[in-house]
Amino acid sequence: VPANKGQTGAKAAESNGIDSDALSLTVDLPSATIASLIDRASGENLVADGPLGFNGYVYDRYASAPGFNHLSSRIGASGLWLLGSRGTSAYGLVTARESNDVWERLKLRYSGDGADWLETTLTLPHGTSRLHIENRLHKPATMTKESVYFAFPFNADAESLTFEITGGVATAQSPHVPGSARHFRAIRHWATLQGATSIAWATTEAPLVQVGNIHLPYAPFETTIDPDDAHAATIYSWALNNIWDTNFPPQQGGEMTFRYTIATGQ
Repeated sequence: VPANKGQTGAKAAESNGIDSDALSLTVDLPSATIASLIDRASGENLVADGPLGFNGYVYDRYASAPGFNHLSSRIGASGLWLLGSRGTSAYGLVTARESNDVWERLKLRYSGDGADWLETTLTLPHGTSRLHIENRLHKPATMTKESVYFAFPFNADAESLTFEITGGVATAQSPHVPGSARHFRAIRHWATLQGATSIAWATTEAPLVQVGNIHLPYAPFETTIDPDDAHAATIYSWALNNIWDTNFPPQQGGEMTFRYTIATGQ
């Protein structure tokens, strides 16, 4: 058990956060995002100032009609007129706080477009430099074309980003199959970045990612965040969508869970 465990709860109650012996976390309640994640060994804040927040929930609706097979490959999106709306997480409320010999834990409830309710559980286990994130939501099924992302802007060098792929690792400079998509990547489990410390990010349920920006899912796949506002070392986890009408669920509803882990080390 960390020696400062008795002080952790009091500090966390004042700062809307939790502390372990390795990491210190605070949340921004108005946006329901992680405001800071301090690595105690380096003193570095792993969270960068991204346009959509860290672990920020992003809900996009598209101005395309449902019910036409493979419509996403037949619409040319010149400009952003196909992005009908974008909503983000807001109105965070701490609903539970737990401190024991195993972990420090904080639970949030918040609002977001496209969901009946949203809940995030943040856990800092003692004895390891790791953050566990569990995002749960309940959404109504709809034929509206939609996407859900979770944003992770890291305070790190974007050029250092490396993904695990089947049989190896890949970077932005790695060879691609000619004609294949370059704006998103299906990874296996994890990505690594280098800042003041080494950072590892892992996902269980949502391995389809975009980096630095969110692209429209319609050719020519234009970016939706102004380059002056975008943060290059951001991983956007594309958690769900119903863009394609063939061999794909046209409606996605019910309770869903998306889990992520962030770890640091030398």
